[in-house]
Amino acid sequence: MDKAVSEDGYRTSSFSGDNGDCVAFKDLGNGYVSIKDTKDPTAPTHTYSYSEWRAFTRGVQNMEFEV
Repeated sequence: MDKAVSEDGYRTSSFSGDNGDCVAFKDLGNGYVSIKDTKDPTAPTHTYSYSEWRAFTRGVQNMEFEV
């Protein structure tokens, strides 16, 4: 579930804390998703195709990544 939608249309996860250390995403509507780091608003965004984004989110859900 989305926690918030910013003025520029980016959404943060309900699992994000209130400290600003999270990743926000935005559906660009053209088959791509834009990702940004909320703690560094001046950093460039990253753009991924829907299939790349789905593969990543499934990997997170399946705990395929080590932190």
